[in-house]
Amino acid sequence: MFRSVLLYITVIFLNLIQFQAQSVNGKVLDKETESAIPYAKIYCLETQNGVIADSTGKWQLDNLINNQMTLQISAQIMETRWLKLMLRAEI
Repeated sequence: MFRSVLLYITVIFLNLIQFQAQSVNGKVLDKETESAIPYAKIYCLETQNGVIADSTGKWQLDNLINNQMTLQISAQIMETRWLKLMLRAEI
């Protein structure tokens, strides 16, 4: 029996001044228990780069030029999820 895991992602936006590149980071959590989902894969469709979350579910994608992006989040213990983001620069 496959246990359905609801995903809750906390996303923090950061603005990097150099080359107007941006980064985004967050943490992959189980929505019901708020426990971390370790080693989840986060992939940006627009830039075709990805990262793997650490043992605490934390991750960071760097050098994002697009203001809009679609992230694919997947892990063995959860269904693949899609998250659309719009980054805002702070001046």
